[in-house]
Parts: sequence; structure tokens; C-alpha cells
Amino acid sequence: MSIQNICDVVKKNNTLTAALSVVVLIAIVCLVYFVAGIGGVSAKAAAEKAVSYINETYLADSAEKAQLKDFSDFYGLNKISFSLFGQEQFIYVTRDGRYMFPAMEGVPIDMDQTSATDNPAQTCQDIPKTDSPVVEAFVVSQCPYGLQMQRIASKFLIDEPTAANNVKIRYLGSISGGKIVAMHGEGEAQENLKQICLREETDDYWKYLSCYMQADESDKCLASIGVDKLALNSCMTDPSRGLAYAQVDFNKADSLEIGGSPTLVIDGKVVDEFSFGGRTENALKEILCCASSNQPGFCSTALSTETAATMFSKTYVGVEENNGACE
Repeated sequence: MSIQNICDVVKKNNTLTAALSVVVLIAIVCLVYFVAGIGGVSAKAAAEKAVSYINETYLADSAEKAQLKDFSDFYGLNKISFSLFGQEQFIYVTRDGRYMFPAMEGVPIDMDQTSATDNPAQTCQDIPKTDSPVVEAFVVSQCPYGLQMQRIASKFLIDEPTAANNVKIRYLGSISGGKIVAMHGEGEAQENLKQICLREETDDYWKYLSCYMQADESDKCLASIGVDKLALNSCMTDPSRGLAYAQVDFNKADSLEIGGSPTLVIDGKVVDEFSFGGRTENALKEILCCASSNQPGFCSTALSTETAATMFSKTYVGVEENNGACE
């Protein structure tokens, strides 16, 4: 939901849910990771910029204008309240004053871009063509939207197993002091490392993901698919294996300046899945087919256009269809 959507909802219905779901709270924390280390501006300046952006971008032709009320720190972000159409609204802005998103969604808005035309929709012509393209999805294992993309990739490979070499999950993070670091702390860091080791040293990666995405029960999943835990632990504790594999992912993400989970890449080019249908299995297929010099057989197959569930879910489509991003 964009700021425009919010304004429309408030104007027409005079109501707006103020509560943040747990999923959105995680998305907000994900965004902090993206801007870590970027120089900040004062909270007042960030708040004034955000309110001005709303007025100039979405309310330019309206007699109603947003009025700044207050601002405060919120887990490393600026939480900003403003009045609009007689109601108090909330938005969140990164400390550098660049990215803003409404309280109900995890979709960031770049306030340094002056209009929507700065980011035109991508087309097939924009995607590099190769004989055997690989879509690389950069994620973190406990970000709701990263899980959403992993769920899409998993379903796609179940439905189209011939594409096994055309899809790869990579991870975001860093290594500090000989330890892997992730957005949401040590638990996620170790889960990322575990998944990387499964990807690199076993044939169980996708089977594990299919189980793990349902309920965050890692040990149960490892046991159910018969993973050799001693071998897995050996990989995770051997810097020349687990951390070395992870560093390859991190280096690639850094070279492409990737900070959001998920981010799709083909042949070194970031691809916007929403230009091809959104967070759906069919959109992933369309991206691959656009990148293929020789059209694979699955390109003529109609796949699911349902938006995949975020977070942990036992079903492919969840209760809420949220298309945000952790950045």
C-alpha cells in the first residue's frame, strides 16, 4: 500500500488502522540494516522532509495538507506522526532522511526520487539474455519477504524441476570477527549459515526449505529429511567452508549494492519482480523466460499468479498477501 493508497483510504473512509503487525515490525528492523553506516540527518529534518514529500508528491492538487505533529526514535528509525484529513497518521523514515514507508506496509519509498517515472517498469528487453540464465534471489532466512521469495522459488522448482539449475538462493549479511552477522541477530545468522551449508554440501537444500518455511522448526526438519547433523555442524564451524561459502554471497551482494531481502538478480542486473507480475510463481517464470535466449519448455506453461505467503506458513498462500521488502 502506497502513501497514495493511504490518503485515498483516509479521505474516502475516514479511518485507518494504526496497529503494526509483527511481520511489519520485522520489516522495519530489516530496513535499519540497509541504511546502517549511512550518515544521518536530524530527526526534525527527516520529519519535515517526509511531510513535505507527502504534500508535494501526493497532495499537490489537494486543499488538505499533512501537518507535522511529532517525531521520535523507533528501533533506529524516525517514527513520525502527522495529521491528515482530521486523523493522526504515522510513517517511518530512515535516519539518513531518504527512505520512508507507511505504518501498514514494509515497502520503502525513496524520497530522493522526484517522481514515479524515475523507476519505470522493466520489460523483457531490459533483461540480459543468455542460453542458461540463473535467477539469484538474495534473502535473509527470517525476513518475512525473504521467506516469501524462497516459497515462490521452492514451488516453482517443484512444478518445473527442469529449472533446477536456473534458480539460486543467496544470502545477505557480513562476517565480523570470524562470525557471521545477520539482520535479526545470532539466531538468523546461524540459520543463514545452516542453509548455506545445506545448499553447498548436500542435496537437501530445497527439501529442508520446504519444511523450514512452514513453522520455523529447524531440528525437526533436519531429522525428517535425514540430514547428517555432524557433517552439517562441521561445515558451519569450519571457516574454510561455511564462512567461505557465505562470504561469496556477501561479496556478490556488496558488489551489486544489494540491501533488500528479497532482491532478484540475473547476470549482474537487479530485476524488479513487480514489473513481471509481483511475488508470484508465474512472475519468476516470466523473468527466467525473458532472460533465456532459447525458450525452455516451461515458458509456455501457466503457473500460479497467487501472491505467496509471507513469514512462516503451512500453505503457499497466506491469510495476508503482503508484497513488502526487508531493507
